[in-house]
Amino acid sequence: MKIIELNPSPPDVNMLLQAIQEDDVLLVRDGHAIVRLEKFDDDDWDDWKYEHSTEAIARGGKARDDYRAGRFRTLPPAASENDPAS
Repeated sequence: MKIIELNPSPPDVNMLLQAIQEDDVLLVRDGHAIVRLEKFDDDDWDDWKYEHSTEAIARGGKARDDYRAGRFRTLPPAASENDPAS
């Protein structure tokens, strides 16, 4: 992660955009973290839009209600590399 200090003069937007293409960036002012910037592509954007959609929020709420009411199922354990049966 690249750390960029905003004082005494903040970097321009183009420099920040170039920096996040290489690594995540943490903007710091007076030794305190202000914001973390990360690369965000079209797949990330599609995921973000779904995660914040009314459909996904309602689905998550129903799942939490079902879990609290004891309506859930456990998944079988994953097969181990050392398990001869797998």
